[in-house]
Amino acid sequence: MGQSQELERALGLAVLKLRESASQDPGLVLIMLDADEDPACVLGPDLLRRARAYRSDADISCVVAAVEYETWFVAAAPSLTKFLDLSGGPSPESPESSRSGKAWVQQRFKGVKYSPKIAQPSMTRQMDLRQARQRSPSFDKLCRELEKRMAEAAPA
Repeated sequence: MGQSQELERALGLAVLKLRESASQDPGLVLIMLDADEDPACVLGPDLLRRARAYRSDADISCVVAAVEYETWFVAAAPSLTKFLDLSGGPSPESPESSRSGKAWVQQRFKGVKYSPKIAQPSMTRQMDLRQARQRSPSFDKLCRELEKRMAEAAPA
């Protein structure tokens, strides 16, 4: 399945689930993915444009983690000592520009082996969001997008 078809399938499913939901909260489809080798500042707007063209009936936002989702863990590393061994020195001051991500986390992971599916939920719950926001522009973008939606949804 091509990227465009996969995007359309995922958006269709997300919109369907939102509309079937009994929640009174406003529905937002948040597309979130890793940039990997692509510049996040190009990939994000392009993906958002394509998504909105396909589903103009939905509120859609797109946030691209610069390099990888794990870059956000590197940004919040001091709060993740339960999971990461930082005895070899502090995390990079600028995780996104140093391209620190999954490999950095794997090298310092305290468990048997870093598995994103297993470790990401726990690490995400534990991470200091302020630290991540201060040290990761792409995480700050996620926060700004969510704050914007919450402000729009707040009663006047």
